Amino acid sequence: MWIGRIIGILSLLTAATGYSATFTVNSEQDFVDSNPGDGICFAADALPARTCTLRAAVMEAEANGEADTILINPGLVIELSIGGANVDPPNPATGDLDITTEIEILGFSDEPPMDISMLPLIDASNMLARHFHVHEQGFLLIRGLRLTGGSIGFPFGSGGSINFVSGGSGRIENCTFSFNSAFSSGGAIAVRFSGESNVVIEDSHFFRNISSPVSPRTGGAIYISGDSEVTILRSSFSDNRTDSSSGATIAVAQSAALHIENSTLDGLQTTTVPGSGDAYEGIEAFDSANLTILNTTITNFEEHALDLNDLDGDERIRISNSILGSDARSCSSSGNDLDSADVEISRSLFTFPIGCLEYATSTLITGDPDLDSPSFDPAPRLTVSRRPSSPFSNVVDFSPICTESDQLGAPRPVDADLDGVAFCDIGAIELPQPEPFVVNHFVDDLIDETPGDGQCAAINMGGTAVCTLRAAIMEANALDGLQRILFEPSTVPVTLDLPGMGTTGGALEITGPVAIEGNLEAGIPATILQGQMPGERLMLLNAADQTVYLRNLRLTGGDAGIGNRGGAIALLPNNDLVIENSELVDNFADASGGAIAALSADLTVRNSDFEANRSNANGWAIFATFDSRVDIRNSSIRNHLPQGLFDPIDPRSAVEIESNASLLSRNSTFSNNVQSIRAVDPASIEIFSSTFFDHFGTGLDVQLDPFGEFFFRNTIIASSRPAAIDCVFEGEETSGSFSLAGILDSDGSCAAEANAGSFSLTSDPGLLSLTRGPGRVSYHYPPSVDAANPSPVLDVVATSIAPIPRGQLLPGDSPFLDQIGNPRPVDLPEIDNVLGPYDLGSIEAQVFDLLFNDSFETLPFP
Repeated sequence: MWIGRIIGILSLLTAATGYSATFTVNSEQDFVDSNPGDGICFAADALPARTCTLRAAVMEAEANGEADTILINPGLVIELSIGGANVDPPNPATGDLDITTEIEILGFSDEPPMDISMLPLIDASNMLARHFHVHEQGFLLIRGLRLTGGSIGFPFGSGGSINFVSGGSGRIENCTFSFNSAFSSGGAIAVRFSGESNVVIEDSHFFRNISSPVSPRTGGAIYISGDSEVTILRSSFSDNRTDSSSGATIAVAQSAALHIENSTLDGLQTTTVPGSGDAYEGIEAFDSANLTILNTTITNFEEHALDLNDLDGDERIRISNSILGSDARSCSSSGNDLDSADVEISRSLFTFPIGCLEYATSTLITGDPDLDSPSFDPAPRLTVSRRPSSPFSNVVDFSPICTESDQLGAPRPVDADLDGVAFCDIGAIELPQPEPFVVNHFVDDLIDETPGDGQCAAINMGGTAVCTLRAAIMEANALDGLQRILFEPSTVPVTLDLPGMGTTGGALEITGPVAIEGNLEAGIPATILQGQMPGERLMLLNAADQTVYLRNLRLTGGDAGIGNRGGAIALLPNNDLVIENSELVDNFADASGGAIAALSADLTVRNSDFEANRSNANGWAIFATFDSRVDIRNSSIRNHLPQGLFDPIDPRSAVEIESNASLLSRNSTFSNNVQSIRAVDPASIEIFSSTFFDHFGTGLDVQLDPFGEFFFRNTIIASSRPAAIDCVFEGEETSGSFSLAGILDSDGSCAAEANAGSFSLTSDPGLLSLTRGPGRVSYHYPPSVDAANPSPVLDVVATSIAPIPRGQLLPGDSPFLDQIGNPRPVDLPEIDNVLGPYDLGSIEAQVFDLLFNDSFETLPFP
């Protein structure tokens, strides 16, 4: 008995002095608590007995003065109906629920439900008041609630659902606000008056809230003023309005601060209202507002996505990686001193940039962002977003800097366009990569059973569904958009031996954009595509105006057949092929292009190796004609030799460029070919920081017409073969442009054509043996750094002719790296500089090379 008395006494003391408590709301009705402060949520007037209403729970939580938790049972539809005016001191017994202490109200305690109807709905339509009023020192956390029907009228008409005033703060998570209204500002939420209010809004959605402003300073969804700070993360706003010809979804005034990121604001009209179109503005700022917008999408507004007012230098506005779209101007700026305005806009897209373009601090893009229509994000998320319509949208893979995740919480950056470089998407959504087809069957060359059903399924001899490379390509061809094909790890080559033509036999015909990505082992391709079809190449690219990526593959055994071009791959007109980290070895074409032939097409080769391909015509490795463009970087082309002695009159080139085609070679090595490059009437030849060594015939043979251009910089072109000729030029004096500077050759045939006054050297280049660096596919010749006999290419190129190509850099490229990724320039202190610190050729010697050139450091310890 005495134990029970002690417990009773302790209970009374606890109730009297205050305690933290948890109350569970189990009623949809609106009744007051019978005895606020007794620690029991009990609405005596409600039926049945022991009923806990939301109002009663708030009254109990307010009474004890401590931090309390209110849980609302799933799926409850609570109708607040007890009206009343604001009173002083605040009293939650009538009207809106006043918060002066620390209270959290939860619609779920752990994970959000997949069914939105399980989130409690709090409807204030019958109360004619807002839901919550958070006062000075009050803190309200709400999670997993649907708040609708809140309203506040004249004369204190701010915050239709929640009003934070004079230092009242809060946190809002996984909530929706819909059809709330305010007489003046903040249709859903107002954070105002003096005092440092701090409100965080996460993973929430605002729909069709409205304010009826008495001045332009309003916010159909949110209004922020005073010294308040509001942070909005991963949230969305749809069709929030103001009853005027002005006003925005979110308004920031006075010295308030708004930080918004990974969020979507869309003004598209969703409800038919006579005479109304899309919502007027997205975000507007006044006075000395502090505004930060990161990776946010603002679209479909009638007038402005962003409206900046009162600019004079007292504000601080930062916009980055965002989409600002509107029906008229994307951006508007006004103020007393626009030149002093503290506004910076970077890496963003504007549909119509006039109004804020002068504040751009980095590259902006203009035009249609190419987004899908607004749609709800996958459950359990409550938000709406606009996704890029395809991996080729102009907002995809644009920026090197962004937030760590997007509106869905998915990580950034993602290489959605599969170009090999993961840049960040502009806007709230980071587009994911396509779901891949994974090849798991290598021996049999089987077709897909039902192309276009999204399943890579070929039936093998045992009746089992497997995924072959041919079946995967058939599926990719049948589907819209960019597709991706991967391979399970295997030491068995992918065998191509199915006869026929078209997509079901013979060469693998590719008709749409796709990335085919093999596996690497220690950086070297471990996925082998092996042709065993006499007279059949491996691939035919017939995807006009599309890009095909091939990565981490070894392509061998292709045979184009009599009279055909492109032993491994043929590119039909207007195709675009990118080859990376791949080997093309021992392929054959009767006509030209032993490995690849490009006919009015674009070819990019990066960190790849071409070896021992053959042809009965020119271009044993690569052939390009009719306006084609070939871009070779960080790659090697080697050992393209006849089985017997070569014909010096008809030497056969490793790379052939004809008929207005173009070639760019940078940081690449051409080794042990009969003739490395031959160009006949090219549009342009640009060779930078490359190495041509030990050719049997001609290193470079260029025949220019009056419109052709030739640029040659920082390159070694030499041979130890007595009959070799480094350079042969025709038409250089009458060409459109001819520039040759910063070279070393072995016979003077190139130096004789060098620009007057430019650096040139005729000498043995002093190169070491051909090698392949760790994790690199391509081969290179390192220059000797032996102190007794250093290479003459070391530290001889001035910075004024640094290895920067005229062509545009590819994603991930740097003009200050060599073929194997080492930095340029490196000034070797032991080497006497001729003109400055760059080395000639594809390789920049490193200080590390000097340290280890004597081999002492490699000796074992005693």
